[in-house]
Amino acid sequence: MLSLLIGILAFFFLTLPFLLTIRWRPLISFSGGIAAFYRWHHYLGLFCFLPIFFHVFFQFQEFGYDAWEILFDFTDASLLFSWLGLVLIVVATGASFLKQLRFRLWKFIHLLLIPAYLFIIIHAYLFLPELPILRFILGFLILIGLFLILLNILSGFKSMHQQNFEVSELVDLGANIFVLNLIHKTLDRHALYPAGQIVYVRFEGSSFSRNWHPFSIASCQTDEKLRLIIKSFGNDTNQLRDLKQGNSVAVTGPFSEFKISADIPQVWIAGGVGIAPFIGMIRCLEKKNYANVQLLYFANSIDDFKFLTELNEAEKNFQSFTFHKIILPRGNFLNEKDLLDLMQEKEKKEYLICGPPGFMKRIRIFLKNNGIKKLNIHTEEFSEW
Repeated sequence: MLSLLIGILAFFFLTLPFLLTIRWRPLISFSGGIAAFYRWHHYLGLFCFLPIFFHVFFQFQEFGYDAWEILFDFTDASLLFSWLGLVLIVVATGASFLKQLRFRLWKFIHLLLIPAYLFIIIHAYLFLPELPILRFILGFLILIGLFLILLNILSGFKSMHQQNFEVSELVDLGANIFVLNLIHKTLDRHALYPAGQIVYVRFEGSSFSRNWHPFSIASCQTDEKLRLIIKSFGNDTNQLRDLKQGNSVAVTGPFSEFKISADIPQVWIAGGVGIAPFIGMIRCLEKKNYANVQLLYFANSIDDFKFLTELNEAEKNFQSFTFHKIILPRGNFLNEKDLLDLMQEKEKKEYLICGPPGFMKRIRIFLKNNGIKKLNIHTEEFSEW
């Protein structure tokens, strides 16, 4: 009986990560943002191995170690599907840590979790317990699991909160950085896309995949167009030059990541294309009465700084805004003294960071080492791992 109860618990924790693959705005907001949302997805995915292990362990105990071969009787359909499901779960979860995998291969391996979950469902169904309450609980979990799998499959065709936009303008800034301006196809919906939040975008067309890509909103919610700043990395973003005016683009979101009141003094720290959310927030300076904002803008070289005209104009027009350019060649360490000289009364501010993962990690460590509390450090991380 103990192994059965733990098995039901394992099935419950195996179901939760599927819930956390559906980008449902209320759930993301409850989680604390996209980054926290995916962290919960990862933690729960890993945690489910604990009840699975104990389920198998107590199964061996209940059968007796002298009859362990019973649990490897693959002529029993229930046992066969349970082991197939477990093997696929181990493979798919293990591959999640192999960051050097190409995204398409990583995604394909990750999709093995769907047949793995279906195998576990078959295993659970063939082992339905006799106790009515346990049958009800397990049956309910099976129905929820099947529903979540269906939602995940359908989201590949049409995502939640999806809106259809068209390309208004594509500006090539050089160094594989583009500004993409979008207009809603049928409605005036720009007010639903606040500066600094995140949207997921799917480029429509035969040359693009069906994958969704996260980008920061680099426009103010009162702007006529939704503006995105994109650095080309993968197969889809490397083909941005193929986009033409009027081409369709699907957008889902927005998802809030930075939730800091304008009344609180802030330090914005941007690395490279991580300037995107702050450019949108700068465009809102005349709409919001910011208490005080200091932007620290890092780039590998002087040629990598973008939007300097816009930044200089903002510093000229708004007394509450100042910015500093900081050159940090790739692989070099932060000059802590220079940064500390720039940041006055650092303990009384909120710190918002956006940039490459390695850059954000270094900045977080630097801030913590210099007395900034973890609660006052906010990063925009929307990677699915």
